[in-house]
Amino acid sequence: MGDDDQMSTFSYDGDGEPDSFNLAELQSVVYNILRSDGASLDAVVRVASPAFPKDKLESEVSYKYTLGVATCKMIAAFTNIPVPQIYAWNSDASNPVGAEYMILDKVKGTPASHSWGDLSEEIKKTVVSQVARYFLEMFSLRFESAGSLYLSPLSPQFLVGPIISTSFYRALDGIVRVPDAPISKNVDPNRGPFSTVTEYLSSNLQAELEFISNHRSVILSELQECDPTQLAESRLELGERVMRKAIELCSIDTDSGRVTGLIDFEAATIAPLWECAVIPRWLQDADDPESSYEGGPSEERNVLRATFLSVMEGSARYPEWREAYDMGRPFRRLTDMLCFQVNVWASNDHEIWVDKRLEWANTHPGIGLPETDEL
Repeated sequence: MGDDDQMSTFSYDGDGEPDSFNLAELQSVVYNILRSDGASLDAVVRVASPAFPKDKLESEVSYKYTLGVATCKMIAAFTNIPVPQIYAWNSDASNPVGAEYMILDKVKGTPASHSWGDLSEEIKKTVVSQVARYFLEMFSLRFESAGSLYLSPLSPQFLVGPIISTSFYRALDGIVRVPDAPISKNVDPNRGPFSTVTEYLSSNLQAELEFISNHRSVILSELQECDPTQLAESRLELGERVMRKAIELCSIDTDSGRVTGLIDFEAATIAPLWECAVIPRWLQDADDPESSYEGGPSEERNVLRATFLSVMEGSARYPEWREAYDMGRPFRRLTDMLCFQVNVWASNDHEIWVDKRLEWANTHPGIGLPETDEL
């Protein structure tokens, strides 16, 4: 950026190498911002993933919102969690840059994932203790509906609006499901916001069933490609049946190791407490369904998980968090599956899984089914 550039203006030299800076193909890329003499401004520009053309950070209901910006600003306003200051943003992909972007502070330090294996146990415990405190602060925030957080330029309020989640992406893994379909200017009603947990949980399934109704030939083609040995029509009927059963499962009664900043709130979601009351996946035992491959060996995870829980236990919020964590495990297992498309639901194993839980819910109301890793 030149000395006379405005912070709300982002431009690039179109004379560079063809593959050096192509905004049309970016997937949430972050660039350092340098002065013309090469000196750092200690700021970055983040270019958002184009997964939601036009409505990714905008709503078509008379208010113009910004999602990642609103989430970051709310966390800064109502918690002590370190988040970068945002200087400027543009949520209109038709701008001269050709993509949505924000300009924000460059968080100092090193991403934990880059050097985690080289850190001492004491440093890791320090990091985990801070993460636990930040989890508690976010857990203490309360909202009247579920969805994604937006900021209206007409008022200083934070508003809950349509959810941003992969189930509603026009393209997944770079593949557009209906390449020639026009991009609607209307927000999908299945994206909320949601006033009940039932609406929140069933939204992905309802959206996929509507997609099947509107694009049956596309779905049949997808199923045929997934498994040419089986009749696509039969698999589609099975998938629809299992998904409608799954909707029934969604019916519920109402150096120092200092963490210098949390970033990447692009698809943050306001969700029920039992979905928010979690232990970080990289601290869970490697064999736990809620774990991830990051985090190191089980012995180390056990030590760090104990540190995390020790911090949580010292909070007045702990009893509420612990109950939501323990009681929410079967529900979190369900939500992990709700984003599946019909080609995944078109399985006898999934139908058995859903049927077992429907039967349990009917015969043991209000009691969670003991979970086993059946899929």
